Amino acid sequence: MEPVATLVGVLASLAVKGALGAYAQGTGSVQGDDDWEGAWGSAVGSVLTALLATTRRTDGMLGSIDAKIDQLAVDSYRHPLNAAIRHLTEADHEWRSDEDRRTHLEQARFRLIDAAAAAPDGSIRATVEWHLALAWLLSGSRPDCAAALTRARDESFGALTEAVTSWAPTGRTPGRMSDLVRQLDPDQYGPRLGPALKRIGLRRPADPAPAAGAPTSIDLALEVAAVVQEIRRALGFPPSACATPRVLPQPLPDPAAAVTVAPAVVVDLLPGPNDVWGSAITVAEVRPPRHVATRWWTVDVRLAAAPAVANPTVQVLSLASEEDLYRAGEHLSEAPIAGFTPHQAPPAADPPGEDGSTGPVHDGWVTTLCRGKPTLVAVRSRLELDHDGDADIPRGGVFAVMPLVAGIAAAETIAKPAHRP
Repeated sequence: MEPVATLVGVLASLAVKGALGAYAQGTGSVQGDDDWEGAWGSAVGSVLTALLATTRRTDGMLGSIDAKIDQLAVDSYRHPLNAAIRHLTEADHEWRSDEDRRTHLEQARFRLIDAAAAAPDGSIRATVEWHLALAWLLSGSRPDCAAALTRARDESFGALTEAVTSWAPTGRTPGRMSDLVRQLDPDQYGPRLGPALKRIGLRRPADPAPAAGAPTSIDLALEVAAVVQEIRRALGFPPSACATPRVLPQPLPDPAAAVTVAPAVVVDLLPGPNDVWGSAITVAEVRPPRHVATRWWTVDVRLAAAPAVANPTVQVLSLASEEDLYRAGEHLSEAPIAGFTPHQAPPAADPPGEDGSTGPVHDGWVTTLCRGKPTLVAVRSRLELDHDGDADIPRGGVFAVMPLVAGIAAAETIAKPAHRP
């Protein structure tokens, strides 16, 4: 069995959950109770042994990231991380007293906090944070464990979306004048027109090629995000908050050749409330699709969403297939997914707070437009809007995707509103 799978299995075991949970809630006493002391020590030892067994794989993953980073930046987080692993190793010895074990766990937490602060990459920070979460769990603080796992989730998703963005071309096609300028020598047009053409050429550069190392960065970020979500699930986070992200298409094509593909980060959207990278999303009802014109359909979706404050925009879509998420050819250019319009998001009940307080709560109906018979409903969150003249172009974000039939079936088990506006 893979070391990470072993660790997840140990964390999910009832014996470990019972011993650590009782210790965290203060219902067990380590001193003066031999039975309890044995149960707690056995649980800590099981988790530490499984955690330390993942070290080789973790080192390999971090080494792949370190190869792309300046050595000084690597040393700044590696030294405290290595010290933390040493403290965890010392705490795992069978002869260690409970008091000394708690001391080593405390020192490991201090070093992991230092490593997280110095980590130069999101995937590295996520890895350090989930180690810190387990150190907090073994120290008896479930709230600190949960907070560290949430930070790990945020860092891993951030690293993944950043890697996907670096892979994908911008999608902007240079104008004809820009193409013409690059083919001609501006100097032959005289002292006035020549410099003007040169400035136009500089302002309208060709789309950059995808980053050469982006596929590797995507694979590493996916691996870290999967580990974090598996640990969260094992420790009792609801399944709707622990969806493992994936990147479509898979396998990723050659970045140099696939200029018409923009990879998308996708998670599964479950009936009922979902926590998608900090955004609370609930698809309350989905109406059956309506055929309104040749090749065009509409789907009515009732959505309740409280998006993350940092990216308050959400976009509701219906899709004929998963290919619509990443294909950038003729069909996608004509589909609503390529642009953002106000009707793609329900009205916001409250505007986002200027002080960083809870963002807008969207609750209402959205009529989505789909090219082809729809089979999926998607809610896109954490996206950015690029303003291009009168158009708003959505970039990045995470697509939470639900089969259309699942959304329609879920509506039968959720209380429906008295009327549709």
